[in-house]
Amino acid sequence: MSESAETSIFAFPKLSDFNYGNWKTDMKVLLMEKGCWQFILGTEKPCSEGASDREQLAYELRKQRSYTTIYMGVERKYQALIADTEDGKTAWDTLKANFEPSSRAHLASLVDDFFSSRFDVNEETIGIYSKKIMEKNQQIKEAGFKMPDILVCFQLIRFLPPEYDNLVQILYRIKDEEFTVDNITKQLITESGRIQLKLKDENRVQSVTDAYTAGGRNPEENRQKKKNTATKSYGSGTVMDPGVRRNGKSSSNFCKYCKRKGHSEDGCFKKNESQDKSFCENRGPNRLAEMKGLESSNVETRVTRERPAEFIIDSAATTHICNQKDWFSNLKKIYPTEVLVGERDSSAKAVGIGDIKFTILDFKDKVEINLKNVLYVPKMRRNLICGAQIDIVGNYIEWGSDKMISYNSCKEYVFCK
Repeated sequence: MSESAETSIFAFPKLSDFNYGNWKTDMKVLLMEKGCWQFILGTEKPCSEGASDREQLAYELRKQRSYTTIYMGVERKYQALIADTEDGKTAWDTLKANFEPSSRAHLASLVDDFFSSRFDVNEETIGIYSKKIMEKNQQIKEAGFKMPDILVCFQLIRFLPPEYDNLVQILYRIKDEEFTVDNITKQLITESGRIQLKLKDENRVQSVTDAYTAGGRNPEENRQKKKNTATKSYGSGTVMDPGVRRNGKSSSNFCKYCKRKGHSEDGCFKKNESQDKSFCENRGPNRLAEMKGLESSNVETRVTRERPAEFIIDSAATTHICNQKDWFSNLKKIYPTEVLVGERDSSAKAVGIGDIKFTILDFKDKVEINLKNVLYVPKMRRNLICGAQIDIVGNYIEWGSDKMISYNSCKEYVFCK
């Protein structure tokens, strides 16, 4: 039989130079499964005199299996240690004498290993770490030395991560009768669950769909995109360009205002520019956006024709986002928080929060908007307006070709494009 075939009958590695501790536990479980462990302990009673031949045969087979299982679970070079016996208990004791000798050198090695144990957050849980400490303590006890319980307790809380510092200080102050291995293990497991829940809450980020982060396109592509279009749809969001009005008519139209082909009179740049100037000189009362996150104000955005201030209305978003620091009226710094953006789980860091005030064009007039609790995300490529905030306060949105209209409960539009 080949070595690979021999190994395949076991679900754990064979006994080698440095795995006796784990092998001993694995082999014990295997012998228990086969009904042979009592032979190793020496507590299996022989069959009575009146037992049938079948019972006698079953007894002898289990006794032989206790030895053969151990023999086949040992690497070839160590099989010579137990080759001169056919008794499972003798083979077990022989291996133990060779791999766990009752000597001071072995005891010193076990004690050093015990006090060198560290809790690895990435590899084990606090429960597994506590069990490992208890197993090492048991090995020291079997080697002939009883470790004081207080030292075991100190080792349990000795090399813990900083998250456990508060609990460790509390454990140092509890009464002596409560400073036990079982109680400390229970407290550590409870604290571990609390820490994991806290980390989960801190790492929970707000998912923003169809928003784009910096790095998605190179700067030249960004400039070309802004130059070619002022209003466009991206996924579920529609871009709002304050101060610019366009329509979706064919480029073959003729403009009666500037006497040029390629656009209609409604989309004429010169006409709109003239109207904007006259409006700024004689401004009337403004239509107010009365909703949560959209409040009235008297401040206009500083927007130029060369670099329009674009906003994406996203129905899947849960918060407003802006990439222009100067637009905030009361920006507050916050601890950098990861915000998921885009359809590919891209992320960007929000470093501030505040309010933004700007003015946009509707069908007849200008509408002044005040966005509340806007996250400042410098690396966002587009500014984002949360469509869910509009729905929460009872308003709703109609999406059309190249435009978006928001209505309030009285069927009056709040703002549009």
